[in-house]
Amino acid sequence: MKRPVRQAYLDMIAKQVGPVLRGHGFRRSHGTFRRISDAGHAAVIEFQGSTSSWGSTSLFYVNLGVATASSGGADVRCLPRVLPATRRSPRRGTRGRSDSALRRPTLGSAQRH
Repeated sequence: MKRPVRQAYLDMIAKQVGPVLRGHGFRRSHGTFRRISDAGHAAVIEFQGSTSSWGSTSLFYVNLGVATASSGGADVRCLPRVLPATRRSPRRGTRGRSDSALRRPTLGSAQRH
């Protein structure tokens, strides 16, 4: 069954977001855009659809990642295709969970305990 809201989300990425990011040197693989500079700095922008979408509403997340090259540091050209923050299956969704349950603890909150 074709879902018009899902198609509108995919069209937004392909026709509006993609051309702008490609103009800035990003390459696309599905919903993930990557750019690696000549100096070895990397930027990742990932669009992750949510299973919590309903009716005429499409929810999605935009995950951002940046890695800078440093002398003696890791080679950022070897970034994994799936970043650790996005390994959770998008099909599991977040239904029944409160916003506070979705927040990951920050470094400051982890140190207070």
